[in-house]
Amino acid sequence: MNDQLQAQITTILAQIATSIGELKDYSVEQLPDIAQQYITYGIWINSIYVGVSLVFLIICSIVAYKAFRNLGKWGDEYVVLCFGPSIGIGIISMFTFFDKLHDLILVTTAPKVWFILELKNLIS
Repeated sequence: MNDQLQAQITTILAQIATSIGELKDYSVEQLPDIAQQYITYGIWINSIYVGVSLVFLIICSIVAYKAFRNLGKWGDEYVVLCFGPSIGIGIISMFTFFDKLHDLILVTTAPKVWFILELKNLIS
């Protein structure tokens, strides 16, 4: 009975090893397609970030300019409520814009390098 059990275990382990080998082969075949899809995702997501941060930067610049221009006409509290947050959000938008623009340039000009850096970031 013990020999039959060991034979069954050996058969099951051989089937598992075969299945894992087939899965590995399938995964290796799919890697170029997966990499291309992730690069396309990187282009789109960085483009969206660049666009949104640019819109925020423009809006904040307009609000800050109007608040600064009407410094004497409006009340001081109103100017502070418009000028302060618009400058803060504008600065954050500017940093986000340049960071994502850097990533967008990298993913469009050197997609393999960007992909390797993204894999490194995903692993660590």
